[in-house]
Amino acid sequence: MAQDPPQQAIDQAREWLEEIRPFIRVPDLAQIHIINMDQTPLPFSLASQSTLEMRGTRSVTIRQSGNNKTRATASLAVAADGSKLKPMIIFKGEPRGTIATRELPVSQYANQLALCCQPAAWQDNENMLICHYSDTVKAKLDSIGVQLKLIPKGCTSVVQPIDVGVNKPFKDRIKYLWWAWMIGFGEDGGNIPTPSREDVQHWVVEAWNSIGVHIIQNAWRKTDLSYFPEE
Repeated sequence: MAQDPPQQAIDQAREWLEEIRPFIRVPDLAQIHIINMDQTPLPFSLASQSTLEMRGTRSVTIRQSGNNKTRATASLAVAADGSKLKPMIIFKGEPRGTIATRELPVSQYANQLALCCQPAAWQDNENMLICHYSDTVKAKLDSIGVQLKLIPKGCTSVVQPIDVGVNKPFKDRIKYLWWAWMIGFGEDGGNIPTPSREDVQHWVVEAWNSIGVHIIQNAWRKTDLSYFPEE
């Protein structure tokens, strides 16, 4: 069960919103250009960490896909009007290696996703200039006219739209698709392979496409911590 955030985080989030609202209320700034972006881990295996069995049972068999430590990173971005930007998936690999230069460019999902590799499957300055808040990233954003506003540490759970209302439904849909993929192998107890990178791309596309406009709009308009309290 989720715990309520500490009051200190809520108070700090309110102070930050008071500072940020004037920036997003200027007459010529459309809500489609107000964007929140964050990364979330993307495990290849989403087996539950809890089980249900009769009391006294000494062992419980769990069926899961192979190599359950493999993961990628999904970078998601949403606009205040409910729009979604193209998701990015960062797989483990060399940025200019075989996966990045030969496999990903010919993926059937290449037009719907931004795909790349990084040695730790994480986002860095090279694979995306809009996530980690280094001086290089800030300078690049300034050069193209984008204002970067950082959410204070400890406040993201209550004031970052992706954390507030997008991540959970996205992850829930990913897990549903993973289970459907698992069930497709039947119940004969045979070994289930590790999902392929294309499987993961398919899940992300399907999950992201199913996130409705109202879900995203509501994430920006959390009661008492809304970016647009006048609406």
